[in-house]
Amino acid sequence: MSFYFTEKPFERFGKTLIEEVNLSVEPGEHIAIVGDNGVGKSTLLNAIYNKYNDSTYLMDQELSKYKNETAINYIMSWYPELLDIKLAMQTDYEKIGDYIELNGYEIEEQIIFTSKAIKFRRVRFR
Repeated sequence: MSFYFTEKPFERFGKTLIEEVNLSVEPGEHIAIVGDNGVGKSTLLNAIYNKYNDSTYLMDQELSKYKNETAINYIMSWYPELLDIKLAMQTDYEKIGDYIELNGYEIEEQIIFTSKAIKFRRVRFR
């Protein structure tokens, strides 16, 4: 994928930060877009999505409240009882039996399998 964007320069405090962007990402390649608040990361992602929305997915949500949460624990939060037991297992090994009984490991395996199928890799929300 190549992306070239010159229509709207990114500005902060009246100063142009980026005049144009030329970005190439190969299939299976992973990149990180980092920078201070307000420099245009979301604008760039939205522009990429708007240009390639047939082959891309943009998950629009506020993730800052999940600071150090792993992606698997975020997904496991849809199973609150299981997540509580999983977190308790870190200090109470007797909870492992409860986790097994509720098919916690099978659900984790399905999450991992599905994540790999959509080429999602290990992520920490930060």
